[in-house]
Amino acid sequence: KRNKIAKFYNKSFNNFEPYIKLPEYNIKNYNSFHLYIISLNFDLMKKNKNHFFKYMLKKGIIFQYHYKPIYKYSLFKSSNKLINSEYYFKNSISVPIYYNLNSLKQKIIVNEIKNYIEKFKNKKK
Repeated sequence: KRNKIAKFYNKSFNNFEPYIKLPEYNIKNYNSFHLYIISLNFDLMKKNKNHFFKYMLKKGIIFQYHYKPIYKYSLFKSSNKLINSEYYFKNSISVPIYYNLNSLKQKIIVNEIKNYIEKFKNKKK
């Protein structure tokens, strides 16, 4: 079921580069799609992840953060900044992909992400 949802997301977001980077995986291997993480280019839209989350929450859609860099936790506190970890945390979001996610809700999620991108893509011009 999650593979079917992931295929729908892949097809729906296929033409949204450079605003959306889809997850990379080997199609020869089975993927359980425990998570479906995309990377949004918030710099290109002149927005940030928190703005996106608040916008989507108003639409009744909940996303998740993944993954906070380990050196930001008090146990592993470090003054070193890891650029790739920071970039990943800044741009990556976990899109809903739970087992009972029906096709109507999937379409709503896709449309709201596209609407968000179009809203800020058009302001850039």
